[in-house]
This record gives sequence, C-alpha cells and structure tokens, in this order.
Amino acid sequence: MKYVLYLDAALLALGAVMAVTLAVVCLLFAVYYDVSLEIRRDLSSLVVVTAAFAGLTVVAAAATWSVWKQRRWRWPAQAALVAAVPLIARVVEAAISTR
Repeated sequence: MKYVLYLDAALLALGAVMAVTLAVVCLLFAVYYDVSLEIRRDLSSLVVVTAAFAGLTVVAAAATWSVWKQRRWRWPAQAALVAAVPLIARVVEAAISTR
C-alpha cells in the first residue's frame, strides 16, 4: 500500500507544481495581453492546460488522502485517478496541438 501512496503523492506534487507554475504564466500573459498577438492566441489554451493540471491535483489529493487515512473510498479514488491521468493527458495534448 505504501507504494500506491508514494505514486499518488508524486502525482499530487507534479500536478500542484505544474498548476501553480502555469497559473503564474497565465497571470503574466494576462498582464501582457495587449503586447502581442501570439499571447492573445495562446492564452486560452494555456488556461485549459492550467485547469487540467489543477484537476489532476484535486484528484491526486483525494487519492493520496484516502490511502493515507485508510478510508473506505480509497479504491474508487484510485480508480478515479487512473481514469483521470489519460483524460488529462488527452486534454493537454489537444490544447497544445490546437496552437
């Protein structure tokens, strides 16, 4: 069980760091919105990718908490995390490819 906890915590850390970093980039893009046409075009896809990583953070946090505290709903939380990772990867891929 501890390896599942470690994997969940690693995904939680990855999602949180990426979400915070991309949120700062979104803020910078918003500040310099009128400077460049590329910034205007790329801001929407950047917001989608930021939201995807924020979603990963929420799902991984629930899965980590459920394993750590041995909750009854830990296996549904793990299933949600397993389902969310490829979904989030597709959302990020689609947002990047539309650029």
